[in-house]
Amino acid sequence: MKKFTQKTLRLVFPIFVFIIMTSFFYVFRIQTIEVRGTKNIVGLSQIDNTFIFLLNEKQLTKKLLSQNFNLESISLLKKYPNTILLTAVESKILASLLVDTGYYDLTKNARIVGKHHEIKKGKTIIKTGQLYPYSAYQVGDTISNPPLSTSLYLLFRLDEIDLPIDTIEVKGFDVLVFTKGEKKYLFLAEENRDEQYNKLLAVIRGLSLQGKKYTSIDVRFNKPVVKLVN
Repeated sequence: MKKFTQKTLRLVFPIFVFIIMTSFFYVFRIQTIEVRGTKNIVGLSQIDNTFIFLLNEKQLTKKLLSQNFNLESISLLKKYPNTILLTAVESKILASLLVDTGYYDLTKNARIVGKHHEIKKGKTIIKTGQLYPYSAYQVGDTISNPPLSTSLYLLFRLDEIDLPIDTIEVKGFDVLVFTKGEKKYLFLAEENRDEQYNKLLAVIRGLSLQGKKYTSIDVRFNKPVVKLVN
């Protein structure tokens, strides 16, 4: 009886181990990918049937962002045993940059998410000191230009307080002129962006409380210069 039991165990044990390993590999392979925040993410096929515990979140999100220029960010959550949750934030077109024969649609990080030859109504137009050739950059590229970066950052902050801007023009090396109708706002590209924004916000709030109207606010100096409506 003892010999029979040992012989049986030797036969059954490998089968048992095989079943356990097979079940383990099946259970922990990614079978479900949930996507939120956008309709589609390119490149998800590369993680089908990948072992969930071997998935590197940082590497995957970085790669997916490089393949999906329309997305600003992607966060990944592992839901064991075999589900991945991807939450995406779509890029918002903040402004259109004027180039030699058209426009680049830009996000707040100066990433190009569209190119076109006709102007789009309702979008802020940015004019820098140089006109890039239309073919110089492609959709998905990021433009490295300090005055442009500062312009987009300030535009984003102004959008948060519902202060729309029609055009932004870079004058000289680093003077930024924001225009809305007959109103102008002047900044310096090389100075602290948050300090300039806070100065502008304080002036606008102060004038509003006093019931005064203005034509321009210049925050390039320690003390902002304001031109009031006569």
